Amino acid sequence: MTRSLAYALVLSGTLIINPCASSAQDEVADILLQSVRQGARLADDIPLRHLDEAMTTVRRGLDDLPAGGIRAADDALLLSLQASNPTLARRIASASPETRSLALRFHEGARSIERVVADVTRRVDIIDQFGGPGLVYAARGAPEAQDLLRLDGAIRAGHVSNAQAADFITNLPSFSAKVGRFWREAIVPNWRPLALGGGLAAFIAAPDSFIDAAGFVTERAASAFSQAGVEIPLAFTRGVGEGIIDAVQEQTKDGRWIGLALGGVAIIVALAMILRLISPSRLFGVFRSAWQFVKR
Repeated sequence: MTRSLAYALVLSGTLIINPCASSAQDEVADILLQSVRQGARLADDIPLRHLDEAMTTVRRGLDDLPAGGIRAADDALLLSLQASNPTLARRIASASPETRSLALRFHEGARSIERVVADVTRRVDIIDQFGGPGLVYAARGAPEAQDLLRLDGAIRAGHVSNAQAADFITNLPSFSAKVGRFWREAIVPNWRPLALGGGLAAFIAAPDSFIDAAGFVTERAASAFSQAGVEIPLAFTRGVGEGIIDAVQEQTKDGRWIGLALGGVAIIVALAMILRLISPSRLFGVFRSAWQFVKR
């Protein structure tokens, strides 16, 4: 059994009996391997895992594009590849539409990782660790490749597990845009303190538990940021007081006056936050105390 065929069987997770099917499977695997090897400038074959997840990721991402957008996106990537590697571009262009889309994104993701990760050994480790979904994710650009590098560092430091990090990258496209925004604007800028304080691992394990349906932080997020000693961006804390006021109004007979009173507290706290007199993470403590007082 050739090495490429062995990879094809591992990637597909299926025992191939038909010789023609084996040849086709081998060709797909070899195209993907060549795309990654040449994109990341690696001399040796590397094992690519989670191909099924990568296919799902590609389909999910492509389904989000408008009609005609899939072909346009592929054409743009192929045109860029033709300028730098015409031989590989011709081979990818001759593949099936699905293989072509995946190979182009594998190559682009490998290129992004190569630009961000100078050390070849670590580059191989990152590609091996995150597999196909990581390559598709890194194909978006340098910030996403940096994310993989940061996660690899967190794994090496023992802040998150291999499985947690890999699952997070695989499932990230399925999370809401609000979670993605919170990741980019709140988690990444506070990476080190959150990693040291356990907030990073908590977020990666359950991202939806940090952001509610309206896009605001939950109490769990506030606790994680408070423990890490960092502030939550204001864009994710607005509306917190309003939600508590609504809850108070529903639970009290004279909710109108209590709501107005707590509304005044919310305005004072908001001004204090703007003037940097109170951190966003302490906002929950203020309203929690008010809520406990009302319940008496």
